Amino acid sequence: MSDSKELSRRQFLSVFASTAATTRLPLSGAAILAGTSTAVLAAEDSHIAVSREALATAPVAIRNAGYRLLIDSKTGSIVSLLATFGIDRELLSADHAHLPLFKIELMNSHSEFNTITALQAQQITVRQSRDATEQIVSIEYQSIAELPVHARVTIRCPANQNLTYWNLELTNGTSSWISHLQFPVLKVAFDNPMNKDFNYILTSSADGSVTGPVAPSMAGGVMEGMDRNTPEVWR
Repeated sequence: MSDSKELSRRQFLSVFASTAATTRLPLSGAAILAGTSTAVLAAEDSHIAVSREALATAPVAIRNAGYRLLIDSKTGSIVSLLATFGIDRELLSADHAHLPLFKIELMNSHSEFNTITALQAQQITVRQSRDATEQIVSIEYQSIAELPVHARVTIRCPANQNLTYWNLELTNGTSSWISHLQFPVLKVAFDNPMNKDFNYILTSSADGSVTGPVAPSMAGGVMEGMDRNTPEVWR
């Protein structure tokens, strides 16, 4: 796919300025993107330590009454987020497994920027655990972009809730500032204006706002009036 076509896809990114961030991802019946679920071959309660040279393995799977979440056991990327209220509906784009779980923008003393991503980690370790109350996925990223930058992601999925809780901890061993952080990186498809089955996105701006249909021209919250159909408008 060409760069121009790639930039035409919608990316929704949770933005945090601190080096530690927590996000809650609500799931409702108004799904963002309908689709077909990916077959799950992985057994739950697995412990998987992988590196770039490891063979491909099935995704880590978490299921409860409201959703099914798949995490790539090699990269930690989100493979799928399927809402299971009534008819199963995929919330994310079909190629989501190729996106990094997070992006970090470093700025040096000369105000020069360097963006690094989770996919550039030299070693990635994915662990899954569960008990009677929740399932937890823990992901360790070591030496991102061959820099002394390390990250730990914790995803909590309570059994009795339709929410997931996402936490990112960063260790920055460089002399640069962390000027910007996107976590988790989420990408959804545009609504088809012909079928009138429109979707809406709930954001945390102000006291909360709902915006839709999902289209390149949509705006809302602190980004009101800004063209969001561009790769990096968040700085």
